Amino acid sequence: ATCAPVGGAKALPDLEAGPRSTVANVVAAFASDRNARTQDHSFLRAGRCFRRVPIVHPHSRPRLLWLMVGLLFITYEAFAIPVSMCFQVESVGVFFVFSNVITTYFLVDIVFNFFTGFTDKDGKHVLRFASVARRYSTTWFVPDVLSSVPLEWFDLHEPLASQPR
Repeated sequence: ATCAPVGGAKALPDLEAGPRSTVANVVAAFASDRNARTQDHSFLRAGRCFRRVPIVHPHSRPRLLWLMVGLLFITYEAFAIPVSMCFQVESVGVFFVFSNVITTYFLVDIVFNFFTGFTDKDGKHVLRFASVARRYSTTWFVPDVLSSVPLEWFDLHEPLASQPR
């Protein structure tokens, strides 16, 4: 048994897979029904619906904006990390706050990826929570956690011999 769409939402039409560019697919996604892009009504438990889990369409405007902000943060980090490591400069003031905003962004991005659909090998968009969560947890979850958790959270300067047993 599956859940019926709530609020009259329509299913997102499949976008062409093949010679069309990704940009063309994104433009086609923007032209489709905006309400359908963030709907997933198929989360089931024991054959009945108990909760609606919103899944963000991989080509939606909010997702594109989120990725663009991430690109800006990565560009900043590409310059800030080498400078801080080479010159032993610590972030203070506005730069400390900005560094924490970036860290928060990447940690929230891990959670956000559990709720972002994907395009399967057949070119169809998968917007079911269970499928999305399974795919993310078996592909990019571990690298995302390893690269997003800040090293400052761990005291790496204290030698192991001086730690209490």
